[in-house]
Amino acid sequence: VVARSMVGKEGLDTLQRWVELLLREGVEGDFMETGVWQGGSCILMRAVLKAYRDTSRKIWVADSFQGCPPPDEEQYPQDRGDQHHTYTNLAVPLLKVASNFDDFGLLDSQVEFVPGWFHDSLQTSRVQDIGSLALLRLDGDLYASTIVVLRSLYYKVSVGGVVVVDDWRLDGMQARSAVQDFFDECGLQDQLRV
Repeated sequence: VVARSMVGKEGLDTLQRWVELLLREGVEGDFMETGVWQGGSCILMRAVLKAYRDTSRKIWVADSFQGCPPPDEEQYPQDRGDQHHTYTNLAVPLLKVASNFDDFGLLDSQVEFVPGWFHDSLQTSRVQDIGSLALLRLDGDLYASTIVVLRSLYYKVSVGGVVVVDDWRLDGMQARSAVQDFFDECGLQDQLRV
């Protein structure tokens, strides 16, 4: 799975521990990643569900499957000058990601693909009808992608659930600012744990 993820072995090990903890503690909800590249983190989460014989939860795989969008500098000036949309290696088609799941024997009815730009795809009734999320993993690189995901899905995270922001630790990435702004606008500053 490591080859199909930019998270690296340590990041995948940490993700596995979170998923296992949430399962052991019975935290309600599905698991979702927004911004999946080749699907490695989602494949790992699906593998953990299989190992724990959990058939009640889904893995939601949300991505444009076209790479990153160009920055909307007017609405989100924090993304001014961002070049992620020029990195063609980030554009992994949905069929390739599905094939990666299939390579591990994990492409089944517990895997749900959500194609499209987050400001559109996360507003669909299919996504909005998700009851709850035990884990929400964000890897959208941009300020816009991060804050749109939080505004669309944070309220679905169960009590005891986990939100993982992949780009939090990277210098020059806008994700940290988006998270801080979201928590400020919702009056949740005291709930932010790093």
